[in-house]
Amino acid sequence: MSEIDQDGITTFTRRPTSADDPGGTFRRITCRCCPNAFEMRARRFMGRVPDLEGEVLPEAKKAGWDVLHGARKAVCPRCLSLQSKAKARKEAKIMVAKMPTPMPRAPQAEPAALKAVPAGKAEAPPAMDIDAAFLIRDKLGEVYLDAQRGYGEGWTDKRVAESLTVPRDWVRQVRCKVYGAGSAGGAEDFAPVLAEARAALAAAKDLTEQGLKVQQEMAVFDRARGEVLAQVGRLERRLADIEKAVG
Repeated sequence: MSEIDQDGITTFTRRPTSADDPGGTFRRITCRCCPNAFEMRARRFMGRVPDLEGEVLPEAKKAGWDVLHGARKAVCPRCLSLQSKAKARKEAKIMVAKMPTPMPRAPQAEPAALKAVPAGKAEAPPAMDIDAAFLIRDKLGEVYLDAQRGYGEGWTDKRVAESLTVPRDWVRQVRCKVYGAGSAGGAEDFAPVLAEARAALAAAKDLTEQGLKVQQEMAVFDRARGEVLAQVGRLERRLADIEKAVG
């Protein structure tokens, strides 16, 4: 098999390997980040030498390759995905590093909400005072990431309220005021969505397993088909020899 490299595009010929692969002339580009390669059968041209990049790069782009900077700097879909994930992780780390650190506050008197209510009295919850609001805001600064990501692992409005012995609604009020009305309140608020997501993931997993089984069965079928075609070819050649001998 001879190979000719031109502007990062390798042209090579391949002999037939089976009835399904008649061989011929092919073009190939290789990922600059890994050994992955994109191959396609060469088109037939008449006259002058063809524009190889104009022939190969559009087809590689359709297959998910990044060929913006030419064949020598092409990047395969797998490496593009890895680069995208690495960039997302880096941006997440930068976002966390830029989060403001809550300023330490001097000890203050115990908020009214934290004072014990005498037994036997069923009083309505008192209105949130400024001390309770400051206390809740400081706690949120410790355990709340941001409005998009919500609480850190294990924390919710309910847990914050229990840890400070304040009404859960107070925590919700302060969170919405500091981080916006659309901020996430915790895992318990998303229970229906999580249940639906788990069901969808289970269905997707089942479909994937079924698809893999079908793919394996098709591979067995293709091998059997290739063997039958090869046997038919041998029989046809023997029959032709017999007919020629018989005359």
